[in-house]
Amino acid sequence: MIKNDLELKISQESVRDFLSTLQHIDFDESFKKLSPKKQEIYRKALEGEVKNLQNQIDEYESLKSGELHDILSDKLTELPLNLIRVRIARGFDERFMAEQLNIDVSDYMELEDDLFADADTETIIRLIRLLNIDIPTELHNMFTKSSDQIKRNVKNSLGSLFDRLLPFEFKEEYNLTNGYLKLFSSLKKIFNEHLDDILTGSKTNHNMLTNARYKSPKGTRDELVYLYTSYAEFISKEITKILDIPPKTLTTDPMEFRKNVIDKYGELNLESCISYLWDLGIPILPFEMSGGFHGACWRFNGRNVIVLKQQSKSQSRWLFDLLHEYWHATQEPDKLEREIVDLGEVLVQTDDPEELDANKFAEEVIFEGKSEELFDECFVSSNGRIQFLKNAVQKVALENSVDVGSLANYTAYRMLKMGQNWWGAAQNLQPKGNPYSKAYEILISRIDPSKLSSLEDPLEQEIIQNALYQ
Repeated sequence: MIKNDLELKISQESVRDFLSTLQHIDFDESFKKLSPKKQEIYRKALEGEVKNLQNQIDEYESLKSGELHDILSDKLTELPLNLIRVRIARGFDERFMAEQLNIDVSDYMELEDDLFADADTETIIRLIRLLNIDIPTELHNMFTKSSDQIKRNVKNSLGSLFDRLLPFEFKEEYNLTNGYLKLFSSLKKIFNEHLDDILTGSKTNHNMLTNARYKSPKGTRDELVYLYTSYAEFISKEITKILDIPPKTLTTDPMEFRKNVIDKYGELNLESCISYLWDLGIPILPFEMSGGFHGACWRFNGRNVIVLKQQSKSQSRWLFDLLHEYWHATQEPDKLEREIVDLGEVLVQTDDPEELDANKFAEEVIFEGKSEELFDECFVSSNGRIQFLKNAVQKVALENSVDVGSLANYTAYRMLKMGQNWWGAAQNLQPKGNPYSKAYEILISRIDPSKLSSLEDPLEQEIIQNALYQ
């Protein structure tokens, strides 16, 4: 960026030099010795330099004329650049700014060269006032607080999301101006109307918002529902922007779904089902955050995304939730936008028709339509006595080549409908493993990191990188 008349003069001379080189390049003996491909690369590099310098010259001359329209960025993360642009448009040189700040002109020029990386927030506020730049009130208030106070407030509000959203500038205690701007912009993008509450560490009443949107059951921590669903929805939507897998037609036939998975992957389990849904163009995003919600299915511009946030280490519970959310993805296919968030365990008693259908679909895929028959076998084998049910479930699962964890969970669900809580025993029958790790490994293998650069906003790229790789 050109910041003064001297730099303008140097840039103009550089453009003339580059243009002269391009004009005579074909007569240069060293250039002639290059291969045609290298000649093309060299020529394009020179043309790129000319274009870049000319853009900077045009911008500086427009600013010098007082023209700010279409030059100032509306991205708050570009506030340091805007400070320089407005300074030029106001007709203030570096010496004038240094005098206003009571510092040496060389120190001020260094501040601009580093985009105010070493400037404290008090200096930024003084510059904003001096240049008469409008910024959101919440950002101004944020600048008046220390970085430690901001971190305490945000951590108090965000809990386990804190580390995912805190910019590295806060962690490194360097270039805090940029850190403030990035944190503010991130929170604004994701949480919008509750930005100020998060920055001040206030206890927000999310009950009205959460119940209006999700009809949360009793005992639900509404602040976690709001925070985690807002974050998961934002990440899900951004992920859809970097996928190049075309969405495919989704079957609602459980037997067809089961056959498709087994035909392609040889068996039906959590890993094979996750991989199959990725093949269908449905990204599966696992999250390790306790509380808030268990699973969700969003659709953005016709693209479904499934989020799994089951805290259980049971692969069978994850598999059931996955298939349950898949059913939601199949519904109302003509709608370009759709949202279903399951706040509690999906395998519970409910009177919601779509939830019942989703559970039934998951059952039939896992048990090949024989869930009732298998439960009856378990009940008969145990002689109807709960103390013998554990052995009965293991025996029936082995004889029918069924996952013992899935059968145990279904049995617990059926026993609960009969007034008996058997979930503890079912948990003890779950095979060891880490379902989150499996889902995460598949996610990372399916995401091309180079595609992140296709996101227009560098801040969005950073948020997604932190979500995927932290």
